[in-house]
Amino acid sequence: MRADHAVDYLLKLIKISRLQTALSRVQEKNLEESSVICPHFKVFNRNRMIGIPWQQARYLLAEHNTVFLFTGDGECYELPKTLVFWEESLGDKIIRLHRNTLVFRHTLDSLVRMDDTNDDEGNASWAAKVLDIENLLPVSRRQLSAIRRILRDN
Repeated sequence: MRADHAVDYLLKLIKISRLQTALSRVQEKNLEESSVICPHFKVFNRNRMIGIPWQQARYLLAEHNTVFLFTGDGECYELPKTLVFWEESLGDKIIRLHRNTLVFRHTLDSLVRMDDTNDDEGNASWAAKVLDIENLLPVSRRQLSAIRRILRDN
């Protein structure tokens, strides 16, 4: 961290209460920074950093402790941080489809019933159609009503 980004400082013989205050200030600063979305995702592509505007993003997928960003032009980029971090940072711009998938609201096109069979509780399986994406993305039963509401309100 550079000095111009300092949030607090500590002098020697550190008291626990003073340390806790400083750590609270750092945590508040991190929350403020994570709630403000930058206009681009910064990703590495062929060993150089590029910016992907969030409007080009379609969805985020977490697999094996890695988060991937998928764009409308079929590209896939590895992102730093966790899916929960991105969910908190992007706020209302995204909706969770499944435990490992976030989709950008502006790209959510429709819901598709996957089969005519129901599970043991009489529920059908559903998937989301996302703009510019050929594959359907599975939707969890927990998120189904929220996604229906978003599609209805659009």
